[in-house]
Amino acid sequence: MGFNKYSRLVLVACAGLLLSACSFRSGELPNNFAWPPASAAPKAVQFKLRAVETSNGELYIYGSDEATWRKDIRREFLASGLFSAVDEQTDRSPSAHALVEVVGRDDFTYSPVLSQLNQSTFFIVPDRSCHNYTLTMTFKDAGGKVLGTIEKREKVVYWSQIALLPFSPFTLTVRRKVRADLIRSTLAEARQLGYL
Repeated sequence: MGFNKYSRLVLVACAGLLLSACSFRSGELPNNFAWPPASAAPKAVQFKLRAVETSNGELYIYGSDEATWRKDIRREFLASGLFSAVDEQTDRSPSAHALVEVVGRDDFTYSPVLSQLNQSTFFIVPDRSCHNYTLTMTFKDAGGKVLGTIEKREKVVYWSQIALLPFSPFTLTVRRKVRADLIRSTLAEARQLGYL
């Protein structure tokens, strides 16, 4: 009976250790852009996405965040009020007023040695990793003429250490929020520059 009581406590402690992390954002995104941007008449738009992920400079081959980027782009494009319909480009349909080519890039960097040391000491030794996000959007009219290109960057630094356990719940939504802010900021600037 006593073994079960202690085994649950150990299990909860181990789960807590796995989630003990904290994240900080730093980048070039402005804090004061208008969202949603003012819109005259919503247009139909198609987007073409290419998602790239690297880990310490090498192409990440175990799958990418492409599905998540696709979902975030569709959600934020519709939330902007600038578009009446948002579709991924397969064949140019005559109903699309614009085409947006999107490149979402996540360059992940970390120290393999520090990561192993962190895990082997049960998160006593701190570990640092970094996601460098780059979003590039090229805006084209219905005829395919390039109107302009906008590139935005944001960096998220993750720290993992046992003392950061109270901050762990706040790190789970950071990646999604960064992607949403990159898309929103890019659309707001594109509207301001007259690309949309």
